[in-house]
Amino acid sequence: MLAKMHRRSEQAGQFAFTLIELLVVITIIGLLLALLLSALRKARQSAQALLCMSQEKQIGLMVATYIHNHDGYHPPGSGSGTGSSHRVPDVDRNPD
Repeated sequence: MLAKMHRRSEQAGQFAFTLIELLVVITIIGLLLALLLSALRKARQSAQALLCMSQEKQIGLMVATYIHNHDGYHPPGSGSGTGSSHRVPDVDRNPD
């Protein structure tokens, strides 16, 4: 009787996965997700590092522009923490 039922299910085009096959597929999907999440975490860290370096560069350019436009004085509050401006020595100008 079982043989007849098995033949009927094959003839009807039905196919059933075994529990082991389903567990193997689920395990493979889990491993692929773990690899993907690891790669995404590394990409996020790289993006954060690039953003930080870009912001530091922008701050440096802002301070350099301020110093250039204000006769060698630093922006208020930079450096000593007292809020006073400090003059930067002229190293790129001729003493003449």
